[in-house]
Amino acid sequence: MSTIRAEIIEAAARAAYVSAWADWAEEQGESLRGELMDQAPNTPLAAKKWARKLIAAMEKMNGQKIDKIYAHAAAMPHTSSWHKRATAADFGHYTAMQALGHGVSWGDDHPDHGFLIPSADFHCWGARSCEGSVHRAELARRG
Repeated sequence: MSTIRAEIIEAAARAAYVSAWADWAEEQGESLRGELMDQAPNTPLAAKKWARKLIAAMEKMNGQKIDKIYAHAAAMPHTSSWHKRATAADFGHYTAMQALGHGVSWGDDHPDHGFLIPSADFHCWGARSCEGSVHRAELARRG
């Protein structure tokens, strides 16, 4: 597995897990403050498996490997003077968040890449009990 692919998958897994873990923790009455990424337990295997499925679905939908999709997105010219340097980790994070329907996307800090992103869900019922699915056949979101 390429380093870029691994970074994208790891970041997508972490984004999905932390979001689902925080939702669960708040449902249990915990009051979370500060950077959630720093507070959440280590990313479980279930989130990593989910992220691999997400990226595989995105590759299939777009007919390209994720390394090429990311390279295209990262190379797009910025139209504003404020822009964030593109990283594979950011790409993975935003891809997962967009797939989950959280209202944030790569286009928040970078030019829209225009690739299809599958719709997905991911939930946790505890710090280690999680599952999710990727829905290639359902409405895909353009990034």
